[in-house]
Amino acid sequence: MTGLKDGSVRANRAVKPAPGLEAACPSAAIRIAGREMTLEDAVREVMKDAPFFAKSGGGATFSGGEPLTSPAFARELADLLLKRGISVAIETCLAVAPKALEPFLDLPILWLADLKHVDAARFREGTGGDLALVNRNMSTLAGFGADLELRIPLVPGFNADDATVEAMLSFAAGLPNPGGLNRRIDFLPYHELALGKFAMLDREYPWKPAQGVDRHDVTRWESQAAHLGFVTSTGG
Repeated sequence: MTGLKDGSVRANRAVKPAPGLEAACPSAAIRIAGREMTLEDAVREVMKDAPFFAKSGGGATFSGGEPLTSPAFARELADLLLKRGISVAIETCLAVAPKALEPFLDLPILWLADLKHVDAARFREGTGGDLALVNRNMSTLAGFGADLELRIPLVPGFNADDATVEAMLSFAAGLPNPGGLNRRIDFLPYHELALGKFAMLDREYPWKPAQGVDRHDVTRWESQAAHLGFVTSTGG
């Protein structure tokens, strides 16, 4: 820990913490986020909510981080849950090796896939990722007739403008759809819920648009998506 001039204390993140340090912090200011689980642990945890799933029609969502960075574990867990009558969704940015998708292509699961941009340079600038890889994976899922819901995070200064949204909708409409599925697009207007997490890690929040997304713009984009045959929603 490092003492500051104002009397406060800040973690020195250049030093590896001692084992058990989180248990010794009386105010729980230092804590471990997450825990290791076996497949049996994960199934047991999910099944606690089985009565709620039965009433609501809901199920388990594999989110992240990126669940497809552990495809073997995620595939086994999905299979175990499906056999117990629990529906499964995978929330993914699809910036993963194509072979990570292969174990899931025969499963009846819902894919919640990010569609962030269609310009490779802007995509790399904003995410650090490879748009060609993401597009390849998205086309693979679509070509297999996957139950695919595209999620468009609307970020001012990055993609929340008419030209970019129209280009993303055009790309989405051109994806393969061999089963004629009623595909969906969910618009996710920018918010700053991650500010607190960055503060906890003593990191500067890197993205601070001058203003949020205009609701009238979102309504117009929803109408455009619906005109292309998509079922639309806003806000997750």
